[in-house]
Amino acid sequence: MSALNLNIELYAHPITFSQNKAETKKKKKVFYQMAYDKHENIKNNFFNIFNDLDDLYKKSDGYADQVRQESISQAMKFLAAHEIYDITEQQFYQYFMSHYDTWDEDFNIIASKYEAIVEKTENLHAYRTARRQNRDKWVGYNARGDGEAFAKNLTSNIGHGVFNLAAAGLNAIGDSIKKNEIFKSQSTLNQVAEGLYNIVIAAFEATIDAINSEIDNTFHKYSNEEASKVEAIVEGINSGRIPEDKVLPSLIKAIQLYPYNRDTYILFLSNFGDHARSLEAVMNYFGIASLSNEKKKIFELKRSKFSLTSLEDCQANLPILEDYAKSIGYEEFQEESKKLLETAKKQEFEKRLGSTDFSTISACKINLPILQEFANQIGYNGFEKDSIDILNRAIESDFKLKLVATNLTTVSACKINLPILQEFANQIGYNGFEKDSIDILNRAIESDFLLEASKYDLKSIKSYEANVPKLKSFAADIGFQKFDEWATQIQTKAKPKTTAVVLGYLAILIIGSLIFNEQVGAMGFILCSFLFILGLISPKLVLWWGGEQTRFRVMKIYGLLILLSFIVLGMFVS
Repeated sequence: MSALNLNIELYAHPITFSQNKAETKKKKKVFYQMAYDKHENIKNNFFNIFNDLDDLYKKSDGYADQVRQESISQAMKFLAAHEIYDITEQQFYQYFMSHYDTWDEDFNIIASKYEAIVEKTENLHAYRTARRQNRDKWVGYNARGDGEAFAKNLTSNIGHGVFNLAAAGLNAIGDSIKKNEIFKSQSTLNQVAEGLYNIVIAAFEATIDAINSEIDNTFHKYSNEEASKVEAIVEGINSGRIPEDKVLPSLIKAIQLYPYNRDTYILFLSNFGDHARSLEAVMNYFGIASLSNEKKKIFELKRSKFSLTSLEDCQANLPILEDYAKSIGYEEFQEESKKLLETAKKQEFEKRLGSTDFSTISACKINLPILQEFANQIGYNGFEKDSIDILNRAIESDFKLKLVATNLTTVSACKINLPILQEFANQIGYNGFEKDSIDILNRAIESDFLLEASKYDLKSIKSYEANVPKLKSFAADIGFQKFDEWATQIQTKAKPKTTAVVLGYLAILIIGSLIFNEQVGAMGFILCSFLFILGLISPKLVLWWGGEQTRFRVMKIYGLLILLSFIVLGMFVS
């Protein structure tokens, strides 16, 4: 469909447009694309462009002027293309665009909220004045005279008065929370985006007027009457007022009247689909946003009526849904349909897999060919990979059964039985034997060592020190590599319990004194003194629980016990 073609076809119905309508379409598409880009850019970058509400009020007019300048520049290119050279940008704005430009009104929705906060300050007038001085003036350079320019400036500034506020000094207001809420509100972002969008559309309308004023009837100026008629047709179809057999001709008429009402295309889609994507082609021709979201919603509604939980459901219903997706031009379902079918096949395969015995190699030999035939029947392509996993699990299971039935508890048993086990692993194709054999042998070595260690007394330091060298030699002979770790643990258990003896004595002393009297403390003092003297003569008589049996150790331990006895005696005597 070329831009110069005035005849299009929709649902086998030709639609003819006049030359001036076709020219309007070309210009409108350019401006509406620009408007859309400005709209999306500000929505995506709003919080990067403006820091806060104060910053928005300081920069908003300047940003709007940039959009206005770009839009006017595009308009001037179109005027030049029609050999219109006798109008400046300022004149274009004043004569043709100014009455379409709704930025003041659009932004005033935000401004009124802002003013309600800042009107408390005494410097409000100064803020307004400063803001006005920073605004670009689009009027003042036209043939109508300075008087009209002054009036235009005055009117514009009055319109901006409610929001022409500088950021200086606003921190003193103390309403930062309220301002932050306004700034971060989605409605604020949307309002700014819509305002900028409307500036570009104003430039489009002004372009049509400017060219038509010089070259009569170059562009078709769509009227409110035409747009209203299309709205009436749309409402009539939605309400059921228009008979079913008249819906298509009515929609064709709507396109001829005013091809920019998006609801018209939605009704085309819901009633007649978009099999060859001809509807999307027409929409693209007129610069109307795609119906992809609407197509998805319509399709999802259709899909919700069909079950796709089993393979049988998918095989029965997917072709129906695929045909329907094609009929409305919904291409996204094509790939999804393949995934749904493959998922259903895998689920069906796994269901059969779970109900079949594959626990042993012999069971696999019988049942794997049957499972393969089933996979072929349902069209499941993952059997080859899955069969390898199934067989490997069965091989591992058979090996473990053999392992459990084989005596490998000692080193001598391992020397006899590991070669036999290795031969079995080779026969069934088990690849994990080498690693397993190391673990098996290490467990047997540890078992032999612990059995040997159980024959020795290791409860005391003395016995530990006497027997550990023998066990170390034995460990080296059989290759027990965890000897040092084991020895440390045993040594910890064999350490003298001096702290426990001292604390136990103290507990007995205190409890005895509480139950009986202070004489318990005196008796403890006398007893410990006696043992102290006895230990100096023969340390082993008083250090019977283990540890180093020296006079120095006797002095430390029993000296401490004598001190504790004296302290407890003093406490209860007082």
